[in-house]
Amino acid sequence: MLAPRWDRASVAVVGGACAAKAGVHLALVDRYGYHGDELYFLECGRRLAFGYVDHPPLIPWLARAADALGGGLLVLRLPAIAAGVGTLWITSLFVRALGGGWRAQLVALLSLLLAPAHLRMGAMLDIPVVEGFLCALVAWLVWRAAATGRTRTWVLAGLALGAAGLAKHSSLAFGAALGLGMLLVEGRGLLRARGPWLGAGAALLVVAPNLAWQFTHGLPTLEFMGAMRRELGAHQGPALFLAGQLLYFHPLAVPVWGAGLVSALRGQRAARPFAIAFLALAAVYVATSGKPYYLASAYPPVLAAGAVALERWRERAVAGWRALVAALAVTGAGLGLVALPALPLTTVDSVTGALFGWAVRPIDLTHDLHAMYGWREHAAAIDHALASLPEPERGDALVLAGTYSQAAALNRLRRPGAPRAVSGHMTYHLWGPGRARAPVLVAYGVPLSILERHYARCAEVGRVDAPLARPHDTDLPIHACREPLDELPALWADVRRYRQRWDPPGVAAR
Repeated sequence: MLAPRWDRASVAVVGGACAAKAGVHLALVDRYGYHGDELYFLECGRRLAFGYVDHPPLIPWLARAADALGGGLLVLRLPAIAAGVGTLWITSLFVRALGGGWRAQLVALLSLLLAPAHLRMGAMLDIPVVEGFLCALVAWLVWRAAATGRTRTWVLAGLALGAAGLAKHSSLAFGAALGLGMLLVEGRGLLRARGPWLGAGAALLVVAPNLAWQFTHGLPTLEFMGAMRRELGAHQGPALFLAGQLLYFHPLAVPVWGAGLVSALRGQRAARPFAIAFLALAAVYVATSGKPYYLASAYPPVLAAGAVALERWRERAVAGWRALVAALAVTGAGLGLVALPALPLTTVDSVTGALFGWAVRPIDLTHDLHAMYGWREHAAAIDHALASLPEPERGDALVLAGTYSQAAALNRLRRPGAPRAVSGHMTYHLWGPGRARAPVLVAYGVPLSILERHYARCAEVGRVDAPLARPHDTDLPIHACREPLDELPALWADVRRYRQRWDPPGVAAR
C-alpha cells in the first residue's frame, strides 16, 4: 500500500486549504486589471503556433481557449487558479505518501498557500503557476512509478514533463535534476528498466513540435534566454537569489523545507531524489543568474518531507510546533496583503517600502501589480495622438510600440477597427509590420535615436501618462514621424529586440 487512508481531519485540512486558495483568488480576480503579460498571451493566442520567442505555446493556447469562451479576467485566470489548487492537492498526496498525517499536511499546505510567490503567481494567468503544477505532477508520478514499477506510470510522468516543457522550457531542467536524483538514489538499475526510457521518449515526443519551431525560426528562445541571463547577471548576484528564497517563499517556511532537505538526505529515502533535485536546481539557478521564483517547481515534495519530519518532532515539542504553525499563518496572511491585488496599490507600495525598502527597491517586489495598471491610459493616449493627425494621414499611419505589453494593450483595449499596433519586441517582431512602407509612423516606447535614423522629421504629438503603471510604462512621449528615409524593413531590423532592455544609444538591435 503506497499511502495510508485519509481520515476526516486530513480531508478537512486539505479541502479547507484548497477552498481558501480558490476563494481568495476568485474574490480578487478583477480587483486590478489585465497584466501586460496576459494581454500578450491573448495576442499570441490569436496566432496559434508551436512556439514563441520568449515562451513555449501552452499558456497562449490556454489564453486562446479563454478568449473563445468569452474572455474576461475570470475566465482567463481560471487555469491559474486551478493550477494553484492542484499544486496544493499534490503536495498533500506527498505528505500522506511519506507517512504524514493531517498536522503535516497543515504545515506543508500553509507553507505553500501563504508563500508570497505562490499568492502572486495565482493572481493571474502566467507561466510559473502552470509550470509549478505540472512539475509537481511530474514528481508525484515519478514517485508512483518508482514505487510500483508500472511502465504506464513512467509514460504518464513523461507526458506530464513534456506538458511542463510546453509551459516553460526550464521545466526540462527540473526533469533532468529529478532524473539525477532518481539515478543517485535508485542506482544504475533504473537505467536498465524500460519505464524511465519510455517516459523520456514521451516527454520528447510532446515537446518535439516546439523544438521544430525553434529550429525553423533560428532558435530565438536561446537568444532571448542568453540576453536575459546577461541582464539578470548585471543586476542580481547569488546573494539576491538566495535572499529571494526567504522572501518569495515565506521566511518562516525555511524550517519546513530545511527539515525536508535534512531528513531526506539523512533518513527519508523516498524523499531523497527530490532533495537532490532541489539542490541541483538551486545550484544551476545561482550559477546562471536565475530569478528567485524559478525554484518554485522544486518546493512541493521537499516541503512535504519537512512537514512530516516536523510532525514527528512535534511529539517532543508540542508548544514549538504550535508556535510555528501560528507564526506561519499570521505572517503569511500579512505578507498576502502586499502580495495579492487586495489593497489599493499606493498602500501596497507604502507598506512594501516600509517593510523591505532597506534591502530592495519596492518596485522590484510590486512590479507585477503595477503591470496590471495603465493599459487603458495607453490606448486612450494613442487614440488621441492619431486623432491629432491631419485626416489624410490617420488611415495610413502605422502605430509602433516599444514593448509587447504596450502593443498588446493597444490591440486588445482600443475601439474595434482601430489600426493594429506593431512592435519589434519578442514575438511581435516575427509577426512583422504588415507592410513595406509607412509614410507616417506614430511611435512610443522606442528610443528617438532609432526613429530619427529612419525618418527625416519626428515631432512629439502626445504623451502616455499612467502614474500607477510600471516606471517604463509611463511618462512616455508619443512621436509622429514623417518622410521615411528608407523602406520599413530597415526600421524593422533596427527595432528587433529579443530582450527586455534596449541596446545602448546608437547600437542597433541584432
